[in-house]
Amino acid sequence: MRYALTGTQRCDVCGGRMTVAKGGNRQIRPVYVCYAYAHVRNDKAEADRALIGDLEADAPQLGVILAYLSAPHRIARLSQRPAVGPEEKLLRAELARLRGELEELEQAPAPKTARARIARTNDIDEMETEIAALEAKLSALAAPDPLAGILPTDPEADLVAWWKAADVQQQRAVAALLLTPELLGQVRVTRVTDSASDAVQDRLRWVTA
Repeated sequence: MRYALTGTQRCDVCGGRMTVAKGGNRQIRPVYVCYAYAHVRNDKAEADRALIGDLEADAPQLGVILAYLSAPHRIARLSQRPAVGPEEKLLRAELARLRGELEELEQAPAPKTARARIARTNDIDEMETEIAALEAKLSALAAPDPLAGILPTDPEADLVAWWKAADVQQQRAVAALLLTPELLGQVRVTRVTDSASDAVQDRLRWVTA
């Protein structure tokens, strides 16, 4: 069985991924455990409650992920085109220059020698490759946040209902995009001896860029 958070939590000792382990006894609760060396383990239900939320309660309590997504206008903003920044302006200027040079090269009189014609063909190919690379970078800069393709399109959608109905692949994609050092932070599970207490929340260390 696959779980939403196994790919995003990390062992704070070795940096390896966490997986879910279950005991043979039905009374043993599932835990997240360091996959490679079993350095650390954490109660799965409590960790899920902290990171996703308690979604079965009469009044659902949102964890870090759903609380972030439920902020006013968050989904609408994720679908918007990013504002034009300095990097995009520089790339557009460089793209315009290369396109101009390519047009001049293509419209120039044909070289008289075979060697010169081969050289011009190589120059054109090189410019076209550079232009394609710049266009790809610009497309990535101008694209909406990747989350926009996963989250519900209705900004007023019930996120709790959406999350519960989503398949594990969608849930994992959302968690992977949000729980990064550049955004909410990478979640690392610490040893009890390195934590303020043995409580699950005290053993989640957030690593940010």
